Amino acid sequence: MVISRRLSGTVTRSAAAGIMVGTASMMVVLSAFNGLENLIRKNYDIVHPHVSILPLEGTDLAWDEALDALLTHPDIADFEPVLEQQALLKHGEQEALVTLVAVQRSFVTPHTGTGRWTDSLLTANPDHWGSRSALVGRGVAMKMGINSYGLGSIVQAMWPESNQDMSRQALQIDGIFFAHPQVDEHVVLIPLASLQQWTGHELSQVKVWLKSGADMKAFRLAASDYLCKEPKDWERTLFNVLKSERLVTITILAFIVLLASLGLYAATSLMALERKRETATLVAMGMPLTQVKAAYTWGGLWMSILGGGFGLLMGRAIIAGQSTFGWLSLGQGYIVDAYPVAWSWTFAWLTWGFVVMVGTLLAWLAAQRIRPQTELLR
Repeated sequence: MVISRRLSGTVTRSAAAGIMVGTASMMVVLSAFNGLENLIRKNYDIVHPHVSILPLEGTDLAWDEALDALLTHPDIADFEPVLEQQALLKHGEQEALVTLVAVQRSFVTPHTGTGRWTDSLLTANPDHWGSRSALVGRGVAMKMGINSYGLGSIVQAMWPESNQDMSRQALQIDGIFFAHPQVDEHVVLIPLASLQQWTGHELSQVKVWLKSGADMKAFRLAASDYLCKEPKDWERTLFNVLKSERLVTITILAFIVLLASLGLYAATSLMALERKRETATLVAMGMPLTQVKAAYTWGGLWMSILGGGFGLLMGRAIIAGQSTFGWLSLGQGYIVDAYPVAWSWTFAWLTWGFVVMVGTLLAWLAAQRIRPQTELLR
């Protein structure tokens, strides 16, 4: 009997430890995915504004009364009308396919800390923004063989027109900016009024930056007559890959937690075996068998609650340590020194709920196998 009690106690403690470690592991991995996703979102905030307003159909966006009224929305902190045109850029023998992004003068003024492309801008004359001025991304400048000594150079921009003729316009390189590889490799900023005159088009989109704490759903509802794109919409493929990887990882970790919780089934079964005489006595005294089984199920429930709770505390401590001390370093050449993590109470409670549900179910299944042996009382 002593050996049996020791065995059931060891199995119970092992089951609780397995649940605790499994829960902590799931929270650490989920926090790592959250941190990575937040880092990517923050990185792409430079590439895309909070919201891009585009036409529902076609590529031309008209600045009418409806758009003008929308841009007075109280959640908007700033906006920038934009017209885009794909073009071939030539500088001597060098050529590059680029996107001419036509903006107003205010956009190319450095806005330090606001995520604008021109936060890091090398310019020959910051006060000059003529009708043919152009600011090229660092990647475009490298392709064209232009450096800081080549500012003021004249390049040719060409694109096809609707009548199958080629539009050719001379641009003067007045600056080189570097914001993000996805922008620097193909973007050339030019004056909005100039491209509107050359192409006859009004706008392609309006870039909108919202105030802190703005309600994105409410703004989308107000802009229901337009197509609204957030950074996650522009980079849908990347975020879908992250979502798929997180789902696969959650599935694997959930299976691991399930295996760890199987110890509760064994612990409940062993407990029922070592207490079969007490169980038979209770049934013989008139206690309903369902109530006896419920008592064993409650034991498994509390073990799941405690194991999952301590697992959450353990995972929270690991995440707090990584955030504070950066235990897992990424080394040189990365935009952050330590692996990013972000705790989510939503995922924490969902994980804890899953652990409790699985543990309770397994304890209930083990309790259903209890058969009181009243003959042991004779």
